[in-house]
This record gives sequence, C-alpha cells and structure tokens, in this order.
Amino acid sequence: MEKQVQRWWWRILCGLPALLLFHCSTPQMAVYDDALDIKPERQFAYEVAPCIDTTNPDGNRRDGRTLRGQVLELVILAQDTARKDTFFVFLNKGVADPERCVEHIPLRDVILPALDSPMVRNQWNNINKIRSYNNVTGIPEIREVPVRVITDCDCDPLRLTFRFRPRIGWKCPQRTCLPFFVELRAIPAIFSYADYPTRLSMEYRKQFTSEIAIGWRFGIHTFDAFLKEKASPCNKKTTFTEFSSDAPQDFCYRWGIGLAFTSPLGIYNALSPTPPEDINRPALLLHLRYQFDRTFACVRPFIYAQAGVALDRATRKLWKFRIAGDADIEAAVDKIDLDTACLNAYLPYGTILPSLNLLLDAGLPPITWGIGIGLEFPLFSWLDIAADIGYRSWGIADLLRYQGTEIPVPRRVGQWRLRIGVTL
Repeated sequence: MEKQVQRWWWRILCGLPALLLFHCSTPQMAVYDDALDIKPERQFAYEVAPCIDTTNPDGNRRDGRTLRGQVLELVILAQDTARKDTFFVFLNKGVADPERCVEHIPLRDVILPALDSPMVRNQWNNINKIRSYNNVTGIPEIREVPVRVITDCDCDPLRLTFRFRPRIGWKCPQRTCLPFFVELRAIPAIFSYADYPTRLSMEYRKQFTSEIAIGWRFGIHTFDAFLKEKASPCNKKTTFTEFSSDAPQDFCYRWGIGLAFTSPLGIYNALSPTPPEDINRPALLLHLRYQFDRTFACVRPFIYAQAGVALDRATRKLWKFRIAGDADIEAAVDKIDLDTACLNAYLPYGTILPSLNLLLDAGLPPITWGIGIGLEFPLFSWLDIAADIGYRSWGIADLLRYQGTEIPVPRRVGQWRLRIGVTL
C-alpha cells in the first residue's frame, strides 16, 4: 500500500510542471491571411512596407494594389457622434516585430468587397468586412473584423488584439526633404596626404578643411511615407483626416545634383626655385549624390561623386594655357625641349613624359575628382547628421619658372577624406 501511495505522489509531481505550463500558457491570437485591395490612384503609396517581410525575397517591396497580411481591427475616430475618420489597423505579412510595424490604412484608400455585392448589410454597412487572400479555389472568403469607435479624447492608445512587450528606444523623426539640399561638412585632419616641397623630396601632411554643397533633389521615392507619425486619436486639434491631407509626407529624393566648394588645401609648388612654396588650393566641383532607402534603425546610406577644378592661380594658368594658348610659354617650352640636359633638370618630380616633350605635359588640363560613401541619420524633420568617407584626387599645377616665364606643369595629389556634418 505504501509503495502504491509513493507511486501516485511521483505521478503527481511529474505532472505538475505540465499542469503549470498549461495553466500559464497565453492563448494565441488567431492568424488570418487577409487582403486589402487599394484604389488604383493610391497604390503607388503602398509599394514599400514600413518593415521587411521575412518571407519575401524582395524585403519591404510589395504589390501596392493588394496588401497581404492581417487586419486587426477597424477604428472609427468620432467626436460628438460625428464621424471624423476611419482606418484599418493592418500588419503586413511576415513582419518580425509587429509592435513597430503596424500600419493605419485609411478606409478611403481601400476597395471594400462587400459594398458592391447583394450581401446582407450589418450595423456598420459592411465596411468592416474584408476578404481573404486568394486561396486554392480562387474564391475569397469574407470575414468581419472588430470595430472600435473612439468618441472623445479620454481614450486609451490603440489596443491591438494581442499584447505587446514594453519597449524603450529612439523613434525615427519624420523626415521631409525639400526640393533642394545643403551639405555642410567638416573634414578633420585625420588622413595624411603625400606632397612634395621640392621635386626630389616628399612630405606627409595633414590639414583641416571644410566643404559646402548646394543643389537640387529629384527622383522621389515613397519609402518613408509609411513611417510618418500618425496623429493621436485623442488629439482634438488635429484629426487623422486633417493630418493625412495637410501635413507634409515623410519622404526624400533619391538623386541630388549641385555644386560643391572645398576650402583651400595647402599643396606645395614642387617646382619652386625657392622651396618650400606652399599654395592654398580651393576647389569647385560638380556634386552628384544618390540616396538609398532606410536600412537598419533610421539610417539612409548614400554615395556621391564629384568632378571639377582647383581654383588656385597656378592651376587656373594651366587651364588658360590649355584653352587659349600662350606664345611666351610655348617659346620657353620649345627651348627646354631642345636641350635634353635642360629638360632633365627642369622635369617635375617623378613625371614620365613618353614623348619627352614638356609642351604635351603642360597642355593636359588637371581634373579634380572624388567619390565617397556615407550614412545620414535624421535629427529633425528638416535636418540629418551625416558622416562619409571618400577619396579625392586633386588635379593641380606647379609653376616652373624659366627665364622669367612661368610654365604650368600638372601633377596629382591623392587624399582620403572623412567628412562629418549635416544635410538640410
């Protein structure tokens, strides 16, 4: 008898964890495969989801005509029994973080399947009836979603049909890009560049510079339109309808083109008869940028490319000689080219002239160019903080002084640059 009692106690102890797990388990929310059909004139605004679909190889790209996911409820915002706005609370299919990926789809953007049919009308006139995504038979099923009416400002925040975990973190500001952009960048003296105080000696230098770029944006994309802040249902001053129609959309442009000015960088005149002769060389360049969609957190990657000219006197002299010519310079170059010993004496550092003709070398216009890649993070709706790293090839000219004539001779200086600043 005692052994039998011990056996029963042992069974009870073994079954207790299973009972506790069964008792503490949370009922799972029903999962539906719903479809919201979007009106043709509004489908472009829904082609990018606010979060990545883990089941979709295209990430957050989707068909803007039919949104596939789950409709959680229909919310009607009303005050004094007058309806102000109505929208579906929607979760796109395959999102990993439902708490941050809820969308409010206005009823005015949706084609309702139960309005144009002889279906019996319910108390909501069938506006809360949505269809399932096409199944095997091709005949969609119609179901009713819960309806919640908010009548005053003393309301709770939108509650979904399942409970979220509390979360503390930074929320991306709504970013509104203007049709123009302004980049303000500081370039700290982190990377050194090789320079030549004379044609036979090299020196590594560092210098702080800055850059400003101004231009126009074009090529709009709508990714951030889905990340805009929704007006609170409890805000009596602004209804959801007013916010949607009057407030600026959170969007930006993919392309930008303009001009960039770089503050003077000190580069020696390697052919100076009295070295070292340091020349401050500013630059003006065509500035082209391309901005990608948001990736992780709130960050937008971008790339840029530049091409232009240095504006110092020596480089301008070379451009002038290239475009219009100069009889004095050509005569001086002819004299140097006739004497090989004289040519070797006046050749710039490390320059190789295949034809051993200084005139050919002096006639090449030096283009300054650069490329880079960086990240921008929205600080306010009108301002990003930015950082990028890139390479700049300075095309400049040294001045070779021969019998009272200055001969511009091109050379290049390579420089890696870290740019830190803001973008409007």
